[in-house]
Amino acid sequence: MTKLLLIILRNIFRERLKFLILVVSLAVGLCGFTLVLLVVSKELSYDKFHNNYENIYRVVTVTENESENVQIPMAYGALKEYLEGSVSSLQSVTHFIPVYYGMKVKSNNEYFVENSGVYVDDSFNDVFDFRIIAGDRNTMFSQVNSIALTRDLSLKYFSSIDVIGRELAIDDGWGLRTVLITGIYEQVPDNSSLKFDFLLTGRSYGNWTRLLERKALLFFTYMKFKDQLDEISKDFIESNLHNRLTDLNNLNKNVKSQYLQPIQKIHLSTDIRNDLSGKIEPNQIYILWFTAVSILILTSINFININTIQVSSKIKFLGMLKILGHKNPISRILIIDSIIKCLTALSIAFILVTFIGKSIFGEIFGNRLHLTSHVVFILVMICIAIGLVAGLIPAMLLSGRRPLDLVKGKSLMALGKYPMLKLTSMTIQFFIVIVLMIVTTVVIKQIDYIDSLDMGYDKSERMLIPAPQGIGGNYLGFVNAARDLSYIRWIGTSMFSFYSDYREGSMKINRVDYNLMYNLVDKDYLSSMGIEIKEGKNFSGIYTADTVSAILNETAARSLSGGSNRSILNSIITVNLPWYSNKEFRIIGIMKDFHFKSLKSRIEPLVFFYLPRDATGATTLVFETNQSENLKEHLSVLWKENGIETPFEFELLEDAFAETHKDQNLLGSISKSFTMLAFFLALFGLFAYLKHSLEFKKREFAIRRVLGATPLNIYYNLNREMLTFFTVSTIIALPVAYYAGLRWLSQFAYHTNLDLNTFLIPISLTLAVVILIGVYLLQDMFSEKTTEILKVE
Repeated sequence: MTKLLLIILRNIFRERLKFLILVVSLAVGLCGFTLVLLVVSKELSYDKFHNNYENIYRVVTVTENESENVQIPMAYGALKEYLEGSVSSLQSVTHFIPVYYGMKVKSNNEYFVENSGVYVDDSFNDVFDFRIIAGDRNTMFSQVNSIALTRDLSLKYFSSIDVIGRELAIDDGWGLRTVLITGIYEQVPDNSSLKFDFLLTGRSYGNWTRLLERKALLFFTYMKFKDQLDEISKDFIESNLHNRLTDLNNLNKNVKSQYLQPIQKIHLSTDIRNDLSGKIEPNQIYILWFTAVSILILTSINFININTIQVSSKIKFLGMLKILGHKNPISRILIIDSIIKCLTALSIAFILVTFIGKSIFGEIFGNRLHLTSHVVFILVMICIAIGLVAGLIPAMLLSGRRPLDLVKGKSLMALGKYPMLKLTSMTIQFFIVIVLMIVTTVVIKQIDYIDSLDMGYDKSERMLIPAPQGIGGNYLGFVNAARDLSYIRWIGTSMFSFYSDYREGSMKINRVDYNLMYNLVDKDYLSSMGIEIKEGKNFSGIYTADTVSAILNETAARSLSGGSNRSILNSIITVNLPWYSNKEFRIIGIMKDFHFKSLKSRIEPLVFFYLPRDATGATTLVFETNQSENLKEHLSVLWKENGIETPFEFELLEDAFAETHKDQNLLGSISKSFTMLAFFLALFGLFAYLKHSLEFKKREFAIRRVLGATPLNIYYNLNREMLTFFTVSTIIALPVAYYAGLRWLSQFAYHTNLDLNTFLIPISLTLAVVILIGVYLLQDMFSEKTTEILKVE
């Protein structure tokens, strides 16, 4: 075995340039496959770090809005008590409410704002298995005004994690008070759908008890069962939930049903609104997975083909080994040689993955891509399989040949002599490349469509400034001072931030219940956002009139009018919200529809009420072009001059828009990068194959030239099979690519169309490259003298 390895290694060293080209090409392909595999694995691993995650479910409530079923992940507060008393298979149940408006923290006479927190009950740790560094998991939330921090937050405020029993001054909207630190958590894993930096005892939330009694749809409710539920048990529990819902549902007649959702499916369920964290569409997972498998297939085919070509160039060496009485069969030599090449390529791929995963992909995914032992094992097995196939194919092609024939070169094999091998490999490569290029074109077109679509508002030169909890009148002083800056054109204020932070409330018109999204705004808000009034008027600034007025978007107007074209201006709606209990408002205006959520959702019914006097909220500033840097500096000074203790924070509206659509942009970046990789891998394989074919047909083509054949005739003879394979692949790929593109676009309520150019451009580009490769190779051959080509050794 040692002698065999030495022979193989000496041969590799002798042909080190060919070895390097083959290994690097395989390493690049394996690197691409591994990176996409890590991305897909991360997206599919959400919430699976909890012990017995298969037994954890949450309650999802289905409501009916404008003849449409809307799913929200909240339930009635009274549901927990019912579940604990009626479901025998239940191990524990917990419910919680996010700290929607942030928490102001006082530390060392400085104020900070923390926006990622949750009000929890004392059963939180019984359901979830977030790692606890310090504190008693059983009694952590048993006291009122207790708080648990994550490691980073503890280090931020105390420079230590040994802080159990210490106090922290906070204001979460219920007044400045002191809370006791009872627990320290390790940082929440990246693959958790529930993310937090701090957890507050639910009973410290001012309205906790009242909300339980009101049976409000505000509580995220999770339950852990003793054993994994089968479908029968799950259906039985859901039917009981529906029966209980019928008893409780005296507040909102639009609530229809509830069901249990497995925790591991939360991250992939994009049809549920108002959730705690970002999601990824299953269709995007399919596209990424298809990309990864495609790269692996292309890489494997290229490696097998090129390795076979390289073996055909050294069959004299293999024949000599047999004549000299070498004991090892040729197949063993070829297989070991291929496996060594594959494992060398894998080692290089691991280095590339480590570098790219931490640098390029680290910027995108926050250094969350790591090679695990499970992934490494899969890759090693894949490489061994590729090596076996790459060694066995030339071994089978050479089987039964006499050593003397090998030495004479009579068995010099060309892939062209094995039509099924050639047909399969080339058709698959063209098919994959065409499908990937068309789907990537669809993704890029949708991103361009999103960027160019009229969103119904103006997002340029606009800055969003949130109002931290407990900021009081100082914030209004800051806003009034900002109005005097010469490069501020408009300033508008809203209770909730512009993107995806609206609330849903119950409203009634003509005795019919509706669920509408709502926000509270001042008289300048519509102007500051560039939102047009289509009918009626804007708020006037006259407080007594505006506080009983409402402005609807076009979708809400159609919904409340029963789908008819009749105007609902001056109609009265009855509102039941935390600020208003059965209060009547007169509709004074209809504003043009605008997109305040992702384009995956249709524009929802929305109503604006007038922001109460002296109320604070998110402020939108419209500034002059190229003045953003000056604006930041001046606003920061005004912030401090008005005695606001928290740090000055802001966000440009364009950045907020990009964040709303970041998953599409991310998919676009990944698709473009790896489609280019797949394209070049396929071209590399095509170039190697055509060059190998040309070597075998060079004398034939030289004789044709002597007999008067034109370059076009010779080109056609060389490339006709490639063009045939390309045509067959295109015919197969078109319906697949059309279905994949249409399936991906179906997740968007507003999307681009699949026009003819979507298919023609990728196909034409691929065809042009195929033709150019053939032209380049023939030009290289024509540069040689015909007499040199026909010379016989």
